[in-house]
Amino acid sequence: METHVGVGVGKFIEIEFKSAKKYIWISSPTISQDIGKKLFELSNKKIEIRILTSEKITQESESTNQLAQKIIQNNDKKSNTIYLDYKIVSPKEIPMIHAKIYIIDGKCAIIGSANLTENHFWNYAEYIILLRDEESIKKIKEDYEKLWNSCSYTKIDMPGTKKNLKDKVRRIRRFFTR
Repeated sequence: METHVGVGVGKFIEIEFKSAKKYIWISSPTISQDIGKKLFELSNKKIEIRILTSEKITQESESTNQLAQKIIQNNDKKSNTIYLDYKIVSPKEIPMIHAKIYIIDGKCAIIGSANLTENHFWNYAEYIILLRDEESIKKIKEDYEKLWNSCSYTKIDMPGTKKNLKDKVRRIRRFFTR
């Protein structure tokens, strides 16, 4: 077991992500666009990325969710083998996926307080535990699978959809009726 506390714990998570050869499983309520894009690039290199996240936590994480959904839709249209499985959980089902779990190739598991955002990686005092022993990783994988299987996929509204247009019209009406 290895622990890290304080500002800058992201470097230890990034090192593990960059060392992935087969897969990365993630549970995090928020994912920034930059970190999301890095993970999506890994999926293009045939590293299986499985992400469990929440809907509508921050605007940036919502943008990352939309980008992931778009990538998956485009790959489905092209009938490409996809290495990205991105499960967005509706707040109606679970208010927030708050567990921060990162499993890399079944060789390393990271648990702690850090979300997948630059602020959590580099600016906030966070705490993470890196586990490398087989027994601990096996248990964390089982727990992750239990969480993953207990949640449903949710489609989120994409920019330019009918719902977004209706929301804009409502905001304009409210503005003029004040």
